[in-house]
Amino acid sequence: MVSGEEGDGAHGAHGDLVITARRGAVRLFDLPERALPPGVREAEQLPADELRAGLARRAAGALG
Repeated sequence: MVSGEEGDGAHGAHGDLVITARRGAVRLFDLPERALPPGVREAEQLPADELRAGLARRAAGALG
């Protein structure tokens, strides 16, 4: 997650962003509210095994 005042500040907004996709070397960002399911956003901390399993499912889905 990218947070705070990173970047050039040209838009004057501050907040959190997550990387949702990549196109070559370009990262595409979105707001966590739109990119992450409510269960992930509202979780205080995911157990490591659940986090790894979710990431593996997501990676496998991205491969098609």
